[in-house]
Amino acid sequence: MASGEVLINGLPITGEKLALLLSSVSQHDDGLLPSLTVRETLRFAASLRLPYLSNQAKHQKAEELLFRLGLKNCANTLIGSEVIKGISGGEKRR
Repeated sequence: MASGEVLINGLPITGEKLALLLSSVSQHDDGLLPSLTVRETLRFAASLRLPYLSNQAKHQKAEELLFRLGLKNCANTLIGSEVIKGISGGEKRR
């Protein structure tokens, strides 16, 4: 392995491909709309980031993420804010 080379499942990956797989999450929830539910937020994000998929496929991706991130129980809960009660900080980060 070359210095600085990144491996995923034992295979080298370029920085360009890695950028498609990763994202960062701030400790602040400024990017989340407090009046949307968790499910609506994921569907909205899918509509912005996956324009090539059908609406049905985007909704399916959102449902898969709800399950994989352990957010199924709060899927219909508002994101919330300092004024609006919503999901926990940990749930927001996920």
